[in-house]
This record gives sequence, C-alpha cells and structure tokens, in this order.
Amino acid sequence: MKNNSNKLAEAELFYKEKIKKWMIGDLKRSIEAKTNFLTALGCLVYTEAIGYFLPPLRGESGSKKSKAFYRCFFRLKSEDYLKNIDKGIKKDTGKNLYEHLRHNMAHIYLPSVCVKKNGQILFLPTIVARDGFFKVDGKMSTERTSPIYISSKGLTIANRNYIIELEEAVDSFYTKTFIKKEKKYQLSAERGIDYLSKRITTI
Repeated sequence: MKNNSNKLAEAELFYKEKIKKWMIGDLKRSIEAKTNFLTALGCLVYTEAIGYFLPPLRGESGSKKSKAFYRCFFRLKSEDYLKNIDKGIKKDTGKNLYEHLRHNMAHIYLPSVCVKKNGQILFLPTIVARDGFFKVDGKMSTERTSPIYISSKGLTIANRNYIIELEEAVDSFYTKTFIKKEKKYQLSAERGIDYLSKRITTI
C-alpha cells in the first residue's frame, strides 16, 4: 500500500502542533497547577487519542477506543509491568484498566476498580498522585515507579511518571513515523488522520 504524502503531512503537523505542543504541554502545565485528578484524566484521554496514530498490537481485542488506548499505553517504557497489572486486574474483576480507569474517571468522575467476591462488590483503593517513587529499605529511592502501579495502599496513578513516559513514547513514535519512515507507523498515522476527519465531519 502506497503512502499518501498529503495525509502524512497532515499527520506530522498534528504530531507537532496537537500532540507534542498541546497535549504534552497541557499535561505539564497541569502538573504545575497541581490539578492531580484532571492531569490523570488528561493522561488517559491523550493516551487513547495518540493510539489512533499507532500500529495495531499483536492479538489486540476490544472496542476501537480501547484498542487505540492500548496501542499507546502498551508502548510506554513500563509496558511489561503495565501489561501485568492489566492482566491481573482483568483476571480479578473481568474488566481491564481501560474499562475501570478511563471510563470511570471520564463518566463518573471516580478512579475506581471494583472486584466482585462472594456476591459483594469490593473497591480496590485508587489514588491519584503527582509522583511515584520506589521504597528501598523503608526509604524513598530516586527511582520512579511506572505510571500506574499497585502498592499496599492500592492502585496508584503517578501523574509525573505518566507524563515522562508518554512524552518519551511520543518522541519515539514521531521518529519512527517521520524520520525513520517506518511503513507500519506511516500507514497508521494516515489512518489516524482519516479517523479524525470522519469524526469531525460527523459531529
């Protein structure tokens, strides 16, 4: 399949203006403003938006929106750990992180994960924090956790960690798509522009 140079140019402009400058910039300003919940929601929403410009993952399933989310989320630096959390939560609850966090935060303004046991619904405490660091021998280390992690207190979304990994991933996606010109990334970027155009014209 041949690349469409006009669509690729549109996709590159979208990366530069909307993703790198607006989305990532927006998240950084949110951290400075100390808006923890809105920052976490922004991270999850932008992860999905960026995913529309990325190639499919092997064995992916679910709705178009959840596929888009995971195409970006599972390409973050902490992908192995994030996949394990997602798999564990799906096993315990029947729903994945996208369904619990992205939907709950956007629609009922509550980051929550519920587990059904013996006919009762139990909630896994979910915390939104600015930062997340590992503890070594009871002391905070300088090593950052993954963007989302599980501790003795429950599930934590560490905003700054999320933004750092998301920005690194976006830089990598841009390089693969527009500098290294990897075919599967370019075709996915074109499809992303198509998807956005259709969404805009049908609203």
